[in-house]
Amino acid sequence: MYWNIIVNPWAGRGLGQRNWPAIKNLLTQAGITFNHTFTEYPGHAIELTQQAIARGERNFIAIGGDGTLHEVINGAMLQSEVPTTEITIGIIPSGSGNDWIKLYDMQGSTEDFIKYITDGQTILQDVARCDYCCDGQTGTRYMINIGGLNFDADTCLEFCRMKSKKGGADGSFYVKSILRAMKHSRLEKCTITVDGEQFHDDETFSIALGIGKFSGGGLQQTPYALPDDGLVDMTVVGNISKFRVLCSMPKLLAGRIFDIKRVTHTQFRNATIESRMPINVEIDGEMLGTTPVTITTIPGAIRMCVPRKSHPTEK
Repeated sequence: MYWNIIVNPWAGRGLGQRNWPAIKNLLTQAGITFNHTFTEYPGHAIELTQQAIARGERNFIAIGGDGTLHEVINGAMLQSEVPTTEITIGIIPSGSGNDWIKLYDMQGSTEDFIKYITDGQTILQDVARCDYCCDGQTGTRYMINIGGLNFDADTCLEFCRMKSKKGGADGSFYVKSILRAMKHSRLEKCTITVDGEQFHDDETFSIALGIGKFSGGGLQQTPYALPDDGLVDMTVVGNISKFRVLCSMPKLLAGRIFDIKRVTHTQFRNATIESRMPINVEIDGEMLGTTPVTITTIPGAIRMCVPRKSHPTEK
């Protein structure tokens, strides 16, 4: 099997570039045949993936973090050359958060991640299509892990700003982003329609959308989410004080977000979120635009390399 490898050299404050020579040697030792390309700017991995698919390539390895994986996924989902189920994607993490891999309990050394790929164990994972507003236009992106609105997206925006300013990120950035977002995030009245029925119409502090469970370096805003049940999980944090949010962070880490008052949960195949005033939208840690947003589940959309016997089916 031939693989197209897309390396983000800036992932993890340059970890992708520093690790590449060793990763290249290990891939060769494992008998993997491949070509590789380095990304040069945001969104480049989307273009590289689409170009490779047009050349007839179907197997990809992303070397970077969740952002790199997000772009490779979108390159596959936004193309029209072949059905997306014919595309296989693996990852060798070199980012700051690496939250998608936590869903499948993927951990260990580079050799372990190469083995996940060479073992040939895959899963057809769901993906969510997100249509959002950006400068008066409608944009489309695809989500492989988690997205969010309002406070969740404001936190993501602060994280992206710090990451850009510092030339990378570390674990402390998540905490700092939360504290900075607290200063300007506000309650906003949101109307949420789920599979044709109104689910929520009230003041809202934050909304999380999950194909996966983990974000922000291990926070669990959608702890019941499964990657192949054909549904997106939604957690809505209603009219809640900022102080209560800060006090509830241990529950987020422990997967007990539903123990917090004024937090509700649902699952859906299609949802629309509208707000009185535009609020920020992010998916997979990437800022998109603002409301209104429509989210549509695409079951079994793309084939992902995972460890053998790894299947997060328990809620």
